Amino acid sequence: MGSIARRLRILWLWRALGIVAVIVMLFNYREENIINEAAFNIAVLSLVIILVYTFRYIMDFRLAIRIESAFAFIEEVACSDRLEYCLLIRPFGADGFVPLLVAESERKDLLGWAKKPVQMSNTLETVIKSCVAESIHCNTVALVDPRRRMLPRQPRYISAPDGAWRGVVDVLVRRALLVCVILPPDVRNSQALEWEVDHAVRNGLVGRLLIVLPPPETEGYDQAYRSLLALSSVFPEVESLKPNVAIVYPEPYGGLRYYCCKSGKDEAVGEGFYRDCLLELMVEVSSHLGSRSFVQRYPYWDPKSKVFNLRFQ
Repeated sequence: MGSIARRLRILWLWRALGIVAVIVMLFNYREENIINEAAFNIAVLSLVIILVYTFRYIMDFRLAIRIESAFAFIEEVACSDRLEYCLLIRPFGADGFVPLLVAESERKDLLGWAKKPVQMSNTLETVIKSCVAESIHCNTVALVDPRRRMLPRQPRYISAPDGAWRGVVDVLVRRALLVCVILPPDVRNSQALEWEVDHAVRNGLVGRLLIVLPPPETEGYDQAYRSLLALSSVFPEVESLKPNVAIVYPEPYGGLRYYCCKSGKDEAVGEGFYRDCLLELMVEVSSHLGSRSFVQRYPYWDPKSKVFNLRFQ
């Protein structure tokens, strides 16, 4: 988990402990008849509601028992021409927890505690999943390290043995409606990620590929930006992008469309910025693919090929 995520969870934990202390104090006041029964009940009920709201942010991770087998997912996809999905790609070992920071004007706490430029909203993966469901109307899946024990609640996670990951990615890319590459903070780029992006391009996914970086004010953004520059072997144009870029879209007929944060690192960029940009791009991709047949959408998909029989290799 990133350092920002750790600090945010600790912050919410201290708030929860403070609320518990206040509830204990109210019980003492009640015993000493300092407050009446009605005021006591109202105060305790309000604090319990706030406590539940607080623990919603503390428990952002669940045990990774929800990770499915990539082989089972591929078989499920092969049995249906109607099952489509967005594939999330990121550097190996990244846990997917990229918190979005929201500005003071975008969200406030129940007690107004959020008058700070740093508060956790949704994770970047959750926002992408929501935009995909709203615009393209399909599921979002992410291939993760099977050794992970704690993961965010969303999206749908699948895993494969270390020796089969390249073949699994090959199959998943061939059948993906959309590919989103997340470059998380403080995670170095890898040759595996470059191969995955290059493989997506070779399989005709230019125009259906998005590269998403964290907000520029996020700690570790510089490393994510360097990871973007490392993809210049696939997209040479990225070398000209400034270090405040958040989303990159390689257009189907050449060139890059990109979205930058105008204020650079001076102002928090929140969930709303990513939602607006991603929805705009995904609606465009959806309208472009709407009139295409299944074969036109997936010209490289062949469930009878040797790579499909990964489980038995």
